[in-house]
Amino acid sequence: MSSMTTVGPDQDSERAAHRHRRRVTAKWAVGAIACYLALAVFAYWGSWSRGAARTSLCGGCGDIALNSWFLAWTPFAILHGHNPLLSTWANYPHGVNLMDNASMMLPALLVAPVTLALGPLVSFNLLATLAFAGSATAAFFVLRRYAPWPPAAFVGGLLYGFSPYMVNQGLGHIHLTLVAFPPLLMLVLDEVLVRQRRPPIPCGIILGLLVVAQFFTSTEVLASTAIMAAIGVVILLGVRRLSGSCMRRASVSLLVAGVVAVVILAVPLYVLVAGPQHINGPAQPNGAIYSANMGGPIVAPGTMVFSTARSSMTSAKWFGIADIVENGTYLGIPLLMVLALVGLRFRRERLVCFGLAMAAIAFVIALGARLDVGTRRTGIRLPFTIFQHLPLLQSLLAVRFMLYVDLFIGLVLAVGIDRIQSVGFGALKGGLRAGAVATLVGMAALVPLVPRWPYSTQREEVPRWFVSNDVRVVPAGSVVVTYPFGPTPYSPLLWQAQANLRYRIPDGDFQTPGPGGRVTVLPNPTTLQALLTDYYTGEPPPALSASLITQARADLERWNTWAVVVAREGAAPNRAVELFRRVLGEPPTWHDGVAVWTDCPAAPGEHLTGPGSVPPGIGGAR
Repeated sequence: MSSMTTVGPDQDSERAAHRHRRRVTAKWAVGAIACYLALAVFAYWGSWSRGAARTSLCGGCGDIALNSWFLAWTPFAILHGHNPLLSTWANYPHGVNLMDNASMMLPALLVAPVTLALGPLVSFNLLATLAFAGSATAAFFVLRRYAPWPPAAFVGGLLYGFSPYMVNQGLGHIHLTLVAFPPLLMLVLDEVLVRQRRPPIPCGIILGLLVVAQFFTSTEVLASTAIMAAIGVVILLGVRRLSGSCMRRASVSLLVAGVVAVVILAVPLYVLVAGPQHINGPAQPNGAIYSANMGGPIVAPGTMVFSTARSSMTSAKWFGIADIVENGTYLGIPLLMVLALVGLRFRRERLVCFGLAMAAIAFVIALGARLDVGTRRTGIRLPFTIFQHLPLLQSLLAVRFMLYVDLFIGLVLAVGIDRIQSVGFGALKGGLRAGAVATLVGMAALVPLVPRWPYSTQREEVPRWFVSNDVRVVPAGSVVVTYPFGPTPYSPLLWQAQANLRYRIPDGDFQTPGPGGRVTVLPNPTTLQALLTDYYTGEPPPALSASLITQARADLERWNTWAVVVAREGAAPNRAVELFRRVLGEPPTWHDGVAVWTDCPAAPGEHLTGPGSVPPGIGGAR
């Protein structure tokens, strides 16, 4: 006889309760994502409301123009059969090693349809918006493993995704705000080393693919996350003894992850460390000045809505440099007090102790090589000194480790709220009332971190010549010299990106090797560049002697220049027009206020033979 299984009323009620919990969790997940996305859209509302294709945070300046160029390059290189790791479309003819620059190849590939259809500025604004929402969402789902009550995970994700680090880096460094990787890595390592409920090989594959994805988003974030992961593993092994079987399973996962990462990243890593135009030494020689201050967490910078003129000045003074983008050290006294209460109340909770320890370690690293307390330079050496002498780590900026401070205090805050909801706190016993009060207290602690949003934006006026059919007169892959010229300003990079990389340029704000392979943004200064820089900045230029004219003409010939374009920017664009009129021996044609010379005389030696050709030995060849 076949046996029949009967379902009792207790089982029915249990299943019904389980379905109810799943529905509630799903609603919270949807609500959390919607809230994060709404906040992110509000942050960049100036760009979206004024036209994302023509608007940027600062008129296409600096890293925004550079990032827009990167977003345009990856799909262009793939569609035209070029090596996406190297390029001679800028810094021509020497080229650029894109592995030594923040080229963001994976994000650029993901938004390639948007870039090709609507332009790189739209893609930049889209990625900048999704970086906030995506990072917060990743933290929300990861924190739910440790803090199952959805409101608790929501608060932790909110702190991580919209922290002062994110707010300040959101002014232009999208490769540093696309940070879903650190919480996801924490989740996978937890599975590999602690829980071990899933097969080790698939976990290893997932871990390896996460490493690859982060490598092609930001190698700096990958390196700093690896450091924090190694520290976390050391702490874990120090407080918890793993059995032999657990160690074997973990070893299999880590080995598989290493094989996956090495196989996929072998060529990019070679290009990074030994490829054409690679850099020796730190990518940012002045990186030592970018470090946190002991007083930074309690003094609000000017990017916070509740900052005062005095606190803004004090924060900038203590930080030591005027780069507000890097000053993301603020936490606020209310949040620090809440963390202290959580740590005291749940001091026997291993997860809380681990989170506080990791946050403290990350902050010590963020302090840099020497301890600064207010305006006092103590000279006390700190652990970050070690990284300044290690290959592949010497380019790290200490202050950017604040990202991990925010991640681990988000973990502590979420766990604290979740545990209070479960066991109560003081007179409040466990349940929704205790959880609601804890959530409100946690949210209140984040109020000082409310940023001055939306970001201010500017309309980017790209000369019509670059975005119309007029630019098609230039043969694809030819060289165009533009005024302004040089590493700053950044307009030429944005114009080239907006023109779908129709042409090459001999300048650009890229990290390239100078003497001894050390990083520089202007490795091969020329007479023409010096003159155009003087015209832009308003410095008194030398008189246009016959010798200078000859040298400037030689620069154009050496680059095989096909066209010259002068825009009305800077202090003396008319001087640039007169310079090229004398160098080229003819007046320009005018297109909507832009002076253009085309079909310029080529050099008698080296010539471009096609849209993808480059001189022999250049790293960007197909």
